[in-house]
Amino acid sequence: MNVSCSTNDTNIFENLYHHNPHIRSEAVSYLVKNLKSIERTPENIDILKMTLTERLNDDNQLVVLEMFKMDFVFLNETVGSDELVARLSKILMKYWAKPEKWNEIAKLALNKMTSEVYKGCTDTNIVLFALMPFLFPKDSKSLEFAQIIKNSNYAATQDALKNL
Repeated sequence: MNVSCSTNDTNIFENLYHHNPHIRSEAVSYLVKNLKSIERTPENIDILKMTLTERLNDDNQLVVLEMFKMDFVFLNETVGSDELVARLSKILMKYWAKPEKWNEIAKLALNKMTSEVYKGCTDTNIVLFALMPFLFPKDSKSLEFAQIIKNSNYAATQDALKNL
C-alpha cells in the first residue's frame, strides 16, 4: 500500500503520522480523494482501520475535519460501528473541553452519530450517554446541538428522546 502524496514520494502513512498537523491533514485529504484506488487486501484494511481510527482521534481539528470528508459508509465498514461511535464520542468530549475550537466538528460528529452510525452499534446506550450533555441546552449555541438530536433518526428510535 505504497500510496504517494502529490507533493513528494513519501509514503502516505508516514505523513498520516507526521508531527506537523498540516501534513497530516494533507495526507488525510489525499487519502480521501484516492480511497477507491487502494487495494483492499486484509493487510491494507487492517492498516487503514488503525490509521483512520487514530486520525479521527487527532488533536488537530483540521485533520479531523478532513476525516469528515471521507465516505462514512466506507469508514463505518472499515473501522466498525462500535469503534466509530467511540471516536465520535471522544470528539464530542473535546467540544466540552474547548467549545470554540471543536464546535463545527462536534456538530458533524453529532449528525453522523445520530443519523447513520448508531444503527450498527451493539450498545445504543453508549450513543445515548454521549448525547446526554447536549440534551440540556444552556444557551442558543448549545440549543443547536439539542435540535440536531431532536431531528435525528436516532431520536425517532429511542423512547427516551421521542418527546423532546
